[in-house]
Amino acid sequence: MVTQLPDAAIVDAALAVSDTIYDWEPGSVLMVGIAGAAKEGVQLGDLVLGRGVCYYGRGKETVDGTLPEPQYYSADATLWDRVISVPKWDSPIPIIRPDGEDVRPKTHYEVIASSERVIANADIRDEIAANNRKIAAIEMEGYGISAATFKKYRPVRCLVIRAISDLADASKNDEWQPYAAAVAAEFTKYFLLDKPLEPLNRPTPKPLQLPTHYKQVETAITQGQLIPFLGEGINLCDRPPENSEWHPGLYPPSDSDLADYLAKTYGTPPFIKEKIECPNYQELCKKEQAGKLGADEAFICPLFVNQRLIGERKELPYLSEYLDLILGSYGLYTELHEIFDRDYQPNQVHEFFAQLPSIMQQKNYPLPYQLIVTTNYDDTLERAFKAIKPPQPFDLVSYIAKGENRGKFLHQPYAAGEPVVIESPNTYDKFPLGKHPVILKLYGAVARTSGQEDNFVITEDHYMDYLEKVNIPTSLVDLMRKNHILFLGFDLSKWKNRFIFRRIWQDRPLDECKSWVVREKPGKLEKELWSNNNVDIIEIPLESSLLAYITKLNELVQAIPQKAQAVSQ
Repeated sequence: MVTQLPDAAIVDAALAVSDTIYDWEPGSVLMVGIAGAAKEGVQLGDLVLGRGVCYYGRGKETVDGTLPEPQYYSADATLWDRVISVPKWDSPIPIIRPDGEDVRPKTHYEVIASSERVIANADIRDEIAANNRKIAAIEMEGYGISAATFKKYRPVRCLVIRAISDLADASKNDEWQPYAAAVAAEFTKYFLLDKPLEPLNRPTPKPLQLPTHYKQVETAITQGQLIPFLGEGINLCDRPPENSEWHPGLYPPSDSDLADYLAKTYGTPPFIKEKIECPNYQELCKKEQAGKLGADEAFICPLFVNQRLIGERKELPYLSEYLDLILGSYGLYTELHEIFDRDYQPNQVHEFFAQLPSIMQQKNYPLPYQLIVTTNYDDTLERAFKAIKPPQPFDLVSYIAKGENRGKFLHQPYAAGEPVVIESPNTYDKFPLGKHPVILKLYGAVARTSGQEDNFVITEDHYMDYLEKVNIPTSLVDLMRKNHILFLGFDLSKWKNRFIFRRIWQDRPLDECKSWVVREKPGKLEKELWSNNNVDIIEIPLESSLLAYITKLNELVQAIPQKAQAVSQ
């Protein structure tokens, strides 16, 4: 990974690297770039490996003048040991020296001085170097980066690598910068190819054994600490194989169903490629597509990234954006309303979560979940709650995608009354938490009540606007951060899902709240995304399905013994 710093001083560099460490969790950080020479013997184009970084800008003002009080960070001991023992570096520099000479860069194992100032004065340069005879180079970002890595709760290894682009005097110019940058970069590549450290990449976790997983979910249910998070994939449950092609009115649609239907009805943008011919169609590729790779065979398609990007152009947000231009917003919403304004039959996933509160209440357990989250637009889940006898009460909270309240959420209490626009999400406290469930529709909903408007996020522009404006009520976000989440039918490899996942997962105590995602065959990217967020992947065997999973979970819940009621004194 490469993070390019702007023309930053100490603080800016520290902040940039601190953010990078937070996002990527590296085991080591190498600061690679250019610097000015600080003493005789260090020439243009030379390489300086920083045994330490000294901040020379700190001082104490006294009647006798400024007394320097330098601050110092040593290079990481392990990295330093590796870099000074790397085999002789003699690989070519891809840029010709500005002076035209055929000279190899000399390597200096010395201290690098760092501060906010650009030094182009020989007297000041010599004064800085006089305070530490081991200073060989002067630059601006190394100290901030060293401080950012050292002051983490778990310090990160750090090493500063610089090449000399000027003499830090009046002759300072940009002539040697490209060559010096190439020197530093080429040495760093050579150093890394020597494999100085074991890679930190987390291995892809093995799927959790199903018996253990079922017990964990059962415990979360009995303790009232489960949050079901339902993606569009749950609408594929219960479908017989002979009805694989979706038609309006038959089953509630998934995103793929909607995209295929709209494409067939209105056509697709002319620049979408339906099929990409792979010039590297080799035996491994054939095995990969047929699902017959052996346990010891690894395959990464060289065109995967390109295929993935082009393939995503047929996803629902992009296609909806295209149709919005053709039909207009009213026409697009009208077409989608016709699709959703039907009484789709709830499947067993909808029914399981609708019946779960009454089942656990009869067994004298607390509400098994206070919140159920869905990214679907249809009202099949709500209809499942209303269909059981007696109906299961629930409050509905859905995103507002249009109008003056865009970006807010609408709260519809189960008790009779007008829906309430949540004006202050940080303080709103009208949810019936602990009494009956709240259904949160993250991307909005299709209106099934006369006089109400459809209000949901569908096009790419909608999602961009959503990212900027969405403000989920704090009390519901707190529930998601403090309880166990069970993701069903939620695909994290889709970009539209990743940013809402990141918003919810921010500051979540990962070690305290175990969460799970149930996926039939997650791809490599999705596995990395889930595992990096401490979410266990429950890979359903190919011969099984989400239906089999929910059926087994229902059997376990039905078998939970009756809990004895406490006797009041």
